[in-house]
Amino acid sequence: MIAIIGVVFPIFALIGLGYLGQRLRLLTPGAAAALGGYVYYFSLPALLYVRLSEIPVAEFFNGNLIFAQQYGVAVEITAAVTLVSTVLSLLTLSVFLFLLL
Repeated sequence: MIAIIGVVFPIFALIGLGYLGQRLRLLTPGAAAALGGYVYYFSLPALLYVRLSEIPVAEFFNGNLIFAQQYGVAVEITAAVTLVSTVLSLLTLSVFLFLLL
């Protein structure tokens, strides 16, 4: 439990400090946008790179994880193709009925 709090607390503390700074008008909207851009385009990719570089390769290429990801992609593609084909068939039917009448 202490380990989870040690990871989660700094994140929420930073969110709270940002909210407090905005509420007390210590951060202007331009400064908040600049900080958001810095975090989004520089800090977050660097953090992901550092954390991913610490994971062992055998753990990173886990067969179950890759299978689950590919299965999710297959389900998503199947759902999208089914939805598009259904919509197109309904549109084709409605155009045919419109031309018939």
